[in-house]
Amino acid sequence: MSTKRLKLKPTTEEAGFSVLEAMVAIAIMAACLLPLFALQGQFVNVVGQIERVELQIEARDQALEVIKLTDFNASPEVQFNYSQYQIRLSAKRASNTRPVKNSGGTSGRFEMTLYDVAVTIEYLSGNIDSFTVKELEWQETSGYLEGL
Repeated sequence: MSTKRLKLKPTTEEAGFSVLEAMVAIAIMAACLLPLFALQGQFVNVVGQIERVELQIEARDQALEVIKLTDFNASPEVQFNYSQYQIRLSAKRASNTRPVKNSGGTSGRFEMTLYDVAVTIEYLSGNIDSFTVKELEWQETSGYLEGL
C-alpha cells in the first residue's frame, strides 16, 4: 500500500483583501462621496431659491397686469386671490385730474390722473412683498363726435 502524502504549500499570499485594506478603501470612498453629498444639498437649496424667485416674478408680473386693467377712479382698493399668493392694490391720487390738451392747445376729449399704487403680495409661505408704482389713468370726458 502506497501512501501518498499531500504536500501543502505554505503560502504567504492569500487571495482577497485584508481588513486593513478594506478599511482604507472605505475611508477613501467616504472622503470622495462626502463632497458629492454636500454638493447635492446645495443643489436642492438652489432649486428651492429659484422656485421662490420664479414665483415672485410671476406674482409681480400679475400685479402689474392687474394695475393696467384696474380703474382706480372707481375702486381705489382692490384685492385678487390666486393659488399661491394674494395681491392687494391701494391707489392714492398723486396729482389732481388734468384735462389733456390737443396739439392746438384746446381742451381734448380726455382727462388724466396720476396715481401712486401701493402693491402688497402675500404668499402662502407667509412672505410679504411690497412695492409702489405710478399709474397714469385716462378718462374720456366727451364723445368723439360731440360738438359737431
